[in-house]
Amino acid sequence: MIPTQPVSPRVDNQSTRGEAARLPTRIVALTHTSREVSWSLAHEALWPIVERALRVGALPLIGTHDWLDLPTSDPRRVGAIYLAADQWALHLENQTSAIIDASREISISRDWSAEAQRQLEHERWLQANPWAMRRPA
Repeated sequence: MIPTQPVSPRVDNQSTRGEAARLPTRIVALTHTSREVSWSLAHEALWPIVERALRVGALPLIGTHDWLDLPTSDPRRVGAIYLAADQWALHLENQTSAIIDASREISISRDWSAEAQRQLEHERWLQANPWAMRRPA
């Protein structure tokens, strides 16, 4: 359920543990001119910031209590965000590849011309034999 009260941004660097989770009142949909994601290009742009943050210490997983407890000025907090973005780009690229592979497998799995012909013949047969059409009770 999305709350109706506007969300006020936190001013201090204290943990948000124990507070009720608040969601924004508006969700903005992003529009894309391109849906192709290149993890290698994203990684090239994001990784230097992640490496800089790793010099300070280990990066907590984004969204965990350890991450929430870090002050906003801590480079590890920002580094964890960039690491999450890097991992998300990899996920999107892998997902796109999997969808393309599945599409190709489906495409070659059947003789789709013969399948279309079979369905057309079935429709013609049903038109000629209306008694055989299934109808809901």
